[in-house]
Amino acid sequence: MIRRVMAMFIGGLGAALASQAPEFAQQYAQRLGGAVEELRGIVQQFDRDGARSNLDRQGGLKRLEGSSDTFIVARGQAMRATIQRFTLLEAQKQSMNAPDVLTRVGAMVKDYDPLIAQQAKADFRPALPLTLEGIFFALLGFLGGTSIGAIIALPMGRRKLRPSRNYP
Repeated sequence: MIRRVMAMFIGGLGAALASQAPEFAQQYAQRLGGAVEELRGIVQQFDRDGARSNLDRQGGLKRLEGSSDTFIVARGQAMRATIQRFTLLEAQKQSMNAPDVLTRVGAMVKDYDPLIAQQAKADFRPALPLTLEGIFFALLGFLGGTSIGAIIALPMGRRKLRPSRNYP
């Protein structure tokens, strides 16, 4: 009995947690979109500035990073990091535009950005999942949690009662 109760409790906990994944992924995607658009503007401005000096992106970065001025070198390194982050986040945004929820959640988990995830988590408020996606993830969480609960509860198996040795 205790094994079944434990398995059901952990299953319910798994359902509650997993049911939040689609909504968290949606909020993460919204923040991701904002970050991509902000970085796009910075990268485009860098490209326009380089074009005015007849430099492509790589040429502009090389000029900055090859300077004898340490401040300018640091700005070049920071710009290179910004361009790399923009490229990674833009690719993740494309992956998260998939029509199915499993691909979207998978893309978030696989390539999540810690800063964006932290910001999404700070504003995230769990809610009752009333969408098919939320119910689907709740079911997955329940099945996974119940399985884990059953495994954890295995050592709590029934003990066989021994007959009493009280003979007259």
